[in-house]
Amino acid sequence: MHPSVFSVDVEEWFHILDVPSTPPLEQWAALPSRMPTIFPRNM
Repeated sequence: MHPSVFSVDVEEWFHILDVPSTPPLEQWAALPSRMPTIFPRNM
């Protein structure tokens, strides 16, 4: 019997580069994280 392995790669991206309302790169760190809302729901 082989052990089971479950791996999740979680990446959070704020940018949509072709949308004019996208904040500049310098502001990304100040954007709110959506991970606490989205990640548990997907698990």
